[in-house]
Amino acid sequence: MSATNAASAAVGISSSDGEALTTSAIVAAEAVTGSHVLQIKAYSTTTKELGNGKHIKSSTFSVGGHRWYIRYYPDGNALENAGWISIYLQHDHTDAAVEVKAGFVFGVLDNSGRYVPMFTTKTSVDDTFCCKNRRWGFSKFVTRKALEESSYIRDDCLKIRCDVIVSKGISTEATMQFVLVPPSNLHLHFGSLLSGAVGADVTFEVAGEMFAAHRCVLAARSSVFMAELFGPMKEKTMNCIEIQDMEARVFETMLHFIYTDTMPDIDQEDAFVITDHTAFACSSGQI
Repeated sequence: MSATNAASAAVGISSSDGEALTTSAIVAAEAVTGSHVLQIKAYSTTTKELGNGKHIKSSTFSVGGHRWYIRYYPDGNALENAGWISIYLQHDHTDAAVEVKAGFVFGVLDNSGRYVPMFTTKTSVDDTFCCKNRRWGFSKFVTRKALEESSYIRDDCLKIRCDVIVSKGISTEATMQFVLVPPSNLHLHFGSLLSGAVGADVTFEVAGEMFAAHRCVLAARSSVFMAELFGPMKEKTMNCIEIQDMEARVFETMLHFIYTDTMPDIDQEDAFVITDHTAFACSSGQI
């Protein structure tokens, strides 16, 4: 996803016959934005076994043509930061000539996938990632005590999202468009609609678990759901529909993809299993 902060400037030019002509130009600070979610599934065990000064690395992700990963210290990166979570964004590049300016945000996520304001920190200016320093972040991100007393560690699982904004420099472009259309974040809104279940009008029971959804969204994305929910089938009048021969996590992944057109952040091993089951559901006409 990309974002551009821009200011437009009107420039007066005199034509050959003396009449004043007006053109417009956009002077823009271009940037590319991307996100990565770090999921600590065994929070208490990870904190106890690693201890102070030790860290774990996230998987590598790409933003703005650069590779990055997150360094997570569950009990601080140094003795003076014990009792705190330290967290850093690492530029994964070995070429000394490569440098990049970027800003970033680290935040704990709530149950709906939104930042928790009291556990969110962002850089005030862009940092330069270069051969002298490929790592920037926060040595005192959040205190373990405050986090552990909150409700944001569920089932011993902690989720932290990092938004990276990579600066692409300044550009000037002649244009007649004075209003810049922001990049689409429709998938984020639909994801929040699914997780929050606001306005949900149908429920699915899958392997003993319940999932709330929206008939119109499902029908728009799947011809099978269109037939089930708005066709002559009996499910049209049912408020709760039972799905058989499918695992709950497969159905949950399928719903996430239907709403956001993306796969959720899951372990690689689980991803292979779930993708295989989801593909079978598609080919067998279950979705």
